[in-house]
Amino acid sequence: MNGKKSSSAVDAISTKDYLLILGELGHGAGGKVYKALYMPTFRLVAVKVIRVYDQQKRHQMVRELKSLYVNFVPLATATFPSTSAATSSAAQAACEELVVFYDAYTNPEVGSVSIILEYMDGGSLEDYVQSASEVGDEKGGCLSEREIANVAACGLKGLAFLHEHHQLHRDIKLSNMLINHQGQVKISDFGISRDLESTLAKATTFTGTLLYMAPERISGGMYSYPSDIWSFGLSVMACAIGKLPVPTKDGYWGVVHAVQEQPSPSLKDYGDHFSPELCDFLDQCLQKNPMHRPPAARLLEHPFITKNYSPREQANERLSRDQQPLTAKALKRSRQELQSIAEKAYKWCREHSESLRRLSSITELNEAQDFSSHSKVEALARQLRLPVDEVASHFTFLDEYCK
Repeated sequence: MNGKKSSSAVDAISTKDYLLILGELGHGAGGKVYKALYMPTFRLVAVKVIRVYDQQKRHQMVRELKSLYVNFVPLATATFPSTSAATSSAAQAACEELVVFYDAYTNPEVGSVSIILEYMDGGSLEDYVQSASEVGDEKGGCLSEREIANVAACGLKGLAFLHEHHQLHRDIKLSNMLINHQGQVKISDFGISRDLESTLAKATTFTGTLLYMAPERISGGMYSYPSDIWSFGLSVMACAIGKLPVPTKDGYWGVVHAVQEQPSPSLKDYGDHFSPELCDFLDQCLQKNPMHRPPAARLLEHPFITKNYSPREQANERLSRDQQPLTAKALKRSRQELQSIAEKAYKWCREHSESLRRLSSITELNEAQDFSSHSKVEALARQLRLPVDEVASHFTFLDEYCK
């Protein structure tokens, strides 16, 4: 926050009233995720809508999210990335390796809670592993050891931060490790899965959480931070071999038997081309006894990480698109998205003209926050990776609403 004046101005803005839903990003047992545009700043965000039919539980869930979510950044004051790949929109957040939480609110008319999160435009590690396995590789993996070390370091930093703040993720998996166009890998859905367990009965599926569960969780025993390390280890191993190292052909009980009774997965079973450091790193993550799994902070000091980890802008070359010019296909897609956003934004502005004019008055009271049409256009151009002039040509109507 930027002082009392800034806080009062931000408090005057209701996130719910200024979101333009652009389309669905995905869905699962817990609900749907939408891509949206936050109209005051033209920031693209992800909106996770979770069905919670009990009114008291809805309000309790929002309160707990806002109080427990350790990576909270007010949406109205969130900054955009600079030209440096090392500077992210989460720069003012507590941890860069966690997806930023912006806000949450209830939707009593449909019985749901909406959670506003940082939009990660590169998909997930699950998408990457699946696409790489479809292409095929003689060694089976999808990332080099240097790239795996960077992914692992990002995940460990996020987990170390969560565990230091006494938060257990409970749902570490490839689909919850998200990527942006800068190649940054961030953990998502932390602080949410705990609430989901109390509001959605058995929301996990065989193809989801079960495959990543540590032995102590599958057996129904007590579990704590080491269970996150097990799930993390399986995710990293999948990046190395191109698939999750858990047998699924025998169904639910086959998975349970494999995790409880068989030896832990080992890279040595997938060839001899992996370094001893990587093999040992994963062996430590996948110890059957949770007491023998090192904590995240100690794993960051493992030789595999210290030997291979390097700054993000160099290490995630294959995951990053930030330094690469848009391909003809990507450019066409960005321009189509620009056209679609402009059409929806024009309709929204016409229907909410008074709300936008109220934003202009807030800007006058709070010089630290710029809600002008020019700042909006610049922000969207940066996110779509298109020239400012090209984006501006689609939003000439903004001058009527944003002074």
